[in-house]
Amino acid sequence: MEEDRPLTVFVKESTAIDEETFWILLREWTLRPDLGDREMRFRHLLSSTHHDEMVVNQFCFNDSSASIDEEVTLFLEELAVTYSPKAQSVAELPNFYIPLKRLRVELDLLGSMEGDLEPHLVVSGEFFEDSPESAKTLAKSHAKALAASLNRDFLKHLNSSCPPLISPQVFQSIYSRLLPKFIVQLVVQLQGNLNPLTLRSAIEKDIAIAALLIGLFEEEYKDKKLTKKQSFLDLGCGLGVVTHILTEEGYPGRGIDIRSHPSWEQYPPSVSLVVKELVVDDFRTHTSLRQDDGQPYDWLIGNRSDELTPWIIYATADSPNSRFFLLPCCYWDFHGRFEARENKTGGYRAYVNYLKSVATSFSLSVEEGRLDSLSSNKRYYLVGKREEGTPNTPAAVLEEYMSQNDDNKICRVNSHS
Repeated sequence: MEEDRPLTVFVKESTAIDEETFWILLREWTLRPDLGDREMRFRHLLSSTHHDEMVVNQFCFNDSSASIDEEVTLFLEELAVTYSPKAQSVAELPNFYIPLKRLRVELDLLGSMEGDLEPHLVVSGEFFEDSPESAKTLAKSHAKALAASLNRDFLKHLNSSCPPLISPQVFQSIYSRLLPKFIVQLVVQLQGNLNPLTLRSAIEKDIAIAALLIGLFEEEYKDKKLTKKQSFLDLGCGLGVVTHILTEEGYPGRGIDIRSHPSWEQYPPSVSLVVKELVVDDFRTHTSLRQDDGQPYDWLIGNRSDELTPWIIYATADSPNSRFFLLPCCYWDFHGRFEARENKTGGYRAYVNYLKSVATSFSLSVEEGRLDSLSSNKRYYLVGKREEGTPNTPAAVLEEYMSQNDDNKICRVNSHS
């Protein structure tokens, strides 16, 4: 166990990193100074490796010609690593070195159980007894830069294993066309609903999501040689921005939410937005989930659709030729709040994996993509459909899920804005 000395926490920020990726990236980050745009550079390194610690014999901070002996120790059970210079005081440190007796980087899983269940990257440190205030200020600044840079490296590594389902060029082309077309108009129309900065940010995110959906629609249109644009049902549509943009772009569809929003009154009559509290029977009987002519929608959209998210998967499985798009946010299963049995990957990753397993159990094929333009760690989306020739018994599978809880709770559509 690490010595029990007081540590000052410099930064604690949410991250999408799981335990396995933490160790992979931390080792790469420590041993390879050419990896990433980090503030701190470790060079030459790894003199010996043991099961419970890694000793590094040289350290550099943005200076390839100067070094100081340093020990790097891994604490596997605590998901932490410490960097300790071979020095007894600040005076013994080169001027390029972060003025800390001990620097600690930690992936905090258990300590983040309150709130959104997100893992946190924590950077803390121990000062020397003779550390002046100027050194403390410098240490805090460097530690925050280290955390931000390390988190970027983590995300780059995680992202590299989960590419977007449409090319960045295609997405950027559509987004660049939609943004100037809609952003000013929507900010003006919807002002008064939210704080101006919050409103603009929310609209920009929804424009990005609409651009992604249009990219997916266009690829499908070409691949399947369709003759008309796809229809959609936006479940839990919130402010209605995605529904509005898709409609304006020629896609027939409808948005549903548990309550109306003042923003809805600002859209043209062609934008169909409906107030409806959906319950379990709506999904079992397809009530409110069909077009006016009784045909199923081509796409069911769950953009941060909360309680409704797993039910969209079921509705897709029970609707011939339908596809789903999910951008998960809050964690819900068929009965209520989703609770991961194991949280080694963090709450968000565990929930995404749960949704993928639900889709598979309904004999749907599912792909995962990433929308980089979203600043949140919750940028991963799922696209699912039923392949031809696969068995189709969604009602039986649903009953298995429902039988896991005696209380068939009502499933309501909650807005996300």
